[in-house]
Amino acid sequence: MKGNPDTGAYRYLELMHALYKFASTAAVPLSTRIFETLIVNFKDDYLAFLGGVWTNSADSELRTTSLRHAAAFLEAHNLAEKVIDFQTILPSLLAALQTVDAEGKAAVLECLSQLVRLTKKRFSAVYGMDTIYGDNSGRKSLLTLFGCLKIAEYLYV
Repeated sequence: MKGNPDTGAYRYLELMHALYKFASTAAVPLSTRIFETLIVNFKDDYLAFLGGVWTNSADSELRTTSLRHAAAFLEAHNLAEKVIDFQTILPSLLAALQTVDAEGKAAVLECLSQLVRLTKKRFSAVYGMDTIYGDNSGRKSLLTLFGCLKIAEYLYV
């Protein structure tokens, strides 16, 4: 994990990553409860948290688990009334393709599939500009709906 290890935020994220790792190997009733607690705790930032897991973990199984959870998160948002543009997560998904095994790649493709489905709807907001890109996110260029759709479709096919 990047950042200053002396800050409370860094230690908190480190603890949440350790808890996520523990939950991924725990027995089903306990793991389900821990995952539910993490989702409730992080709310909409859960996808960014998962992105941190699959980009920072050395454990291949843990990366795959977090990608599967991301696919489920995106699928749930496909069913929501207010549709969010998740293009900010696309770079970390592309990076994950280089570091995961076949199961992980399948999970990335499922995430891309969910992104393609989302691009066919009208967005109400862009996900995590401040969370993922930082406070200067206003200077970042966003993909057009068409551009995001083309990239996701190209990668998914």
